[in-house]
Amino acid sequence: MSLIRKQSGFSTLTMMMLGLVAMALLIFVIKIGPVYVESLTVRSILSQIAEETRGEGLSRAQIHDRLAKKFLVNTVKGIGVEDVLVQRGSGGAVTIDASYEVRKQLFFNLDVVVVFEDMVVTVQTV
Repeated sequence: MSLIRKQSGFSTLTMMMLGLVAMALLIFVIKIGPVYVESLTVRSILSQIAEETRGEGLSRAQIHDRLAKKFLVNTVKGIGVEDVLVQRGSGGAVTIDASYEVRKQLFFNLDVVVVFEDMVVTVQTV
């Protein structure tokens, strides 16, 4: 009798706990996954703008205008054009700083803050 009890497998309580953990992970991926996909889009837009700036020597207003258009086309909602800092340094170098953070509600009153600090591109113009 004791041998059969030891080999009985998962109990109902164990299955419920595993289901809750799996559900929590699924909700986390569903809520946070799009934030990371959007960060990849922002990174791609920054590299495109850097290439355009390198070849054309764009002004700050032109860079902001192109960023606004690309953010609109790619439906970027985590960062706005007004949050992007464009600076022209000495020697004609242009720095585009699009570092930002996103706050998402996970459960009830539990929020997750995702910070993207590596969204900086420096371009040496001709």
